[in-house]
Amino acid sequence: MRFVVSFLISLCLCACRPSAVAPETGTASRSAPVVQIPLDPNAICSALNEAGLVGSRWKEGAAGFGCVSPELALGPREPGTSVSSSVWFEVRGTEATSATTIVLGGDVRVPEAESAVRNKLASLATLLVKKLNLTLDNTLPAAIQSNAPYEKRIGDFAVRYHSEMVGKVREDRLTIQRAL
Repeated sequence: MRFVVSFLISLCLCACRPSAVAPETGTASRSAPVVQIPLDPNAICSALNEAGLVGSRWKEGAAGFGCVSPELALGPREPGTSVSSSVWFEVRGTEATSATTIVLGGDVRVPEAESAVRNKLASLATLLVKKLNLTLDNTLPAAIQSNAPYEKRIGDFAVRYHSEMVGKVREDRLTIQRAL
């Protein structure tokens, strides 16, 4: 009886032991290295500037470090007003040398601009992923184009896309964030 109890305890301890996750396949592996992706804030901000979202430089603020862009208007304006749909970015961090969160946002305020916003977000996401040397397949741009939720873990980072209605505005968000 003691042998059976000892065997079951050993089995439980082995099953509960944490293991590394291989970045490409998602399968457990002891020897698979954890992918370290440096998020150089100046490189990120300048990559987004090159894509047409000219934002501020990386600087310290009340809530840490960051850089942001003003909204880039896209598509038609709402008749009789100056309201338009837009895309923008925000990069945040807690240190002067490392970003922890990148957000690409699209706000659809005029329904006729929905495809223009998604097209721009998909192209910005593709450029950003390329500049960061992240290994992602083409499912991210496809998810943005079809407005489908997307979530994938790459090393220490979580990549997420989601969209929701907030009042009369559809908020599309792509977030690349260092996992806690």
